[in-house]
Amino acid sequence: MSIRFLQSSTPQENQSIKVNDITVRGNVVADNTITAINGIDSQGVISAKSFKQKGAFVPAQQLTLLTNPIDCTSAVAGQRLFQLRTISTTLAAGSTDLFNVNLAAGVLSQFSQVLVSTYDYSNSYASGGTPFVFVASIDPSVNRVQLAVKNLANGQALAGVLVINMTIIGGSV
Repeated sequence: MSIRFLQSSTPQENQSIKVNDITVRGNVVADNTITAINGIDSQGVISAKSFKQKGAFVPAQQLTLLTNPIDCTSAVAGQRLFQLRTISTTLAAGSTDLFNVNLAAGVLSQFSQVLVSTYDYSNSYASGGTPFVFVASIDPSVNRVQLAVKNLANGQALAGVLVINMTIIGGSV
């Protein structure tokens, strides 16, 4: 069975559709906002011009070396927002270091997508290195996300504390 909503070729303003479950085999296009109360799961790519998820960030602190894991296993299984603070570190220009973020069971699934961004850096950009944070791997079988920190600066060592926001889209199925 298929249904086509708002069949008029004239754009409709302030229209909304509420459903309990929806399966889409093609694309979903929203010119404004899509709101999901309990998360979004996808077997493909989710792209957005901007992304906002409600809830508070769970803070987590790295205790010793940049390459040591950050433990977030005490967070509840449904938690999707994390603010990670690295230890003050030195990373040579062009170098990359990896570290794990250990999560509680049920936070990740084979459909999870992880978004990371640098929220704060305690040093000056360029003269104190240029940090770039990205997801290296996701392993739901062991509830772990591996993040990478790369220093993009030419000739300047990264030297400082990074605060990284990590958002998980999708979860257990």
